[in-house]
Amino acid sequence: MGPDKHYAEEAPVHRAAAVAVWIARPPVTNREFRKFVNATGHVAFAAIPHGPLSSISGLENRPVVHAACRDDEAYARMTAWRRDVEHLTGME
Repeated sequence: MGPDKHYAEEAPVHRAAAVAVWIARPPVTNREFRKFVNATGHVAFAAIPHGPLSSISGLENRPVVHAACRDDEAYARMTAWRRDVEHLTGME
């Protein structure tokens, strides 16, 4: 998985297998991801290399880009957990 030339956080190149893949439709927007970041305190990887002066101003309804795998995993865990809790407690 991955190219031979990569950023340090993308290394090492390795094989990966997926038993099942679930793709959200519609895609997660910058607004939705920002809500997740604000609610959990998660520090998105893009905020680290691009710094506090980077901005997505005016792009709130666009799909999230430059999300690292760990950002995707954290978002998926939180939204799956929330969906399960809402379903079990009738808070849908």
